[in-house]
Amino acid sequence: MNVIARVFNIVFVLVLAVPALAQENMRLTALHAVEGKPALYELSLTVTDTLKPDAAFEIKIPQNLDFSAVKVVGSPSMKGGFTFEVSDSALVLRRSGLGPAVPAGEKVKIIFGPLTAKKPFKDRAAVDVRINQAGRKSPVRRVAIFFQKDERVF
Repeated sequence: MNVIARVFNIVFVLVLAVPALAQENMRLTALHAVEGKPALYELSLTVTDTLKPDAAFEIKIPQNLDFSAVKVVGSPSMKGGFTFEVSDSALVLRRSGLGPAVPAGEKVKIIFGPLTAKKPFKDRAAVDVRINQAGRKSPVRRVAIFFQKDERVF
């Protein structure tokens, strides 16, 4: 194999791998979650493409989580507000269209809930997340659920 072919192969792999690695920046954290009790959840990510004012985050919720009581969706880092809808096993968090676009590279957080864990989570609990905007759907990303320990002193 000649040098040009090798360089081409390396560049091709990097072009495929770098966006995949950039997508690994999404995290879902259960804030003070306790089995059987409602808790807020925080989805945090670094935007890889400009996030439009009407972008939607579709989160496929595992059966262990009851999301029928969701009442709150907001973001300390994105202006304009959110709406939400529940459909089958998915929760869709949609930007209202009123705030500005979020440029690539920005870190954002969305807080939503309450969700209630019906039973304790096993290791490697995860959700599937897809970002929909301008008629395009991003690939589904498998996102691990992390649990914030409640360190409050009573």
